[in-house]
Amino acid sequence: MTKTALRVYTVVAALVCALAVAYALQQERLTAASRSQMVAWQTLAKQMVAHDKAVTREAKLLTVRYNALVRDTGRSQRKLIAALRQARSAALHSASAAPASVSAYTTVASSGPAPAPAPVPVAAPAPAAPTTTSSAHP
Repeated sequence: MTKTALRVYTVVAALVCALAVAYALQQERLTAASRSQMVAWQTLAKQMVAHDKAVTREAKLLTVRYNALVRDTGRSQRKLIAALRQARSAALHSASAAPASVSAYTTVASSGPAPAPAPVPVAAPAPAAPTTTSSAHP
């Protein structure tokens, strides 16, 4: 090899080595960046799983409370209906046990002159509809 060829060969070999080192450093940076992204995504996934578990637990508790409320409401409604039926039947029994000669009319008539009827409230008249003049009328 000639002296010039040796110098060109040395420069080319140095450039190839420099490119190889630069490529290796770039790959190391990319690997470190992807590794940090991977860690960030894993951390986010762990947080999301923990949040999902908490929300699921709260939803289950809310479902239990709602179901208990539905049961209690049904129970209260049944008790109320039974109490109303009992009160209604007691009112019917007491009305049928009262003597037939006593009524509100005989009580009012025996107490003196009948009172004047109470005034009945009357609804106020509706306001008249506004009139408009339009050139579209024939």
